[in-house]
Amino acid sequence: MFLLTAVIRDITDNKIRKATCQKSIFQEANPDDNIPERLRIVFDIRDEVRDFIDKYLKEENGTKKDKLKELAENSKDLSIKNMATAILEMHKYFRNSEISIDKFFHISETKF
Repeated sequence: MFLLTAVIRDITDNKIRKATCQKSIFQEANPDDNIPERLRIVFDIRDEVRDFIDKYLKEENGTKKDKLKELAENSKDLSIKNMATAILEMHKYFRNSEISIDKFFHISETKF
């Protein structure tokens, strides 16, 4: 879901949805309220995975970076390879689907 949220943030034109997705991925620091910067889901595993999350999920439009294809094909780290592949597949799904992001959300809401 974390990967899907980042992909949706990066492909939607809906500013509210984009902001909602970004807030669910990353909490910006607010020194006035003593709120630290942090990812909503913490990956305290290998540094390489943490760096991948920072570069491709935390950053807006990170899931659109060209480097993901290379990582999906050549990364020696299986976690990174799998995440990059999943991101690319999600982009492919929405690019080739007749279902728009808005309709996807509508369908998701009615099934729960």
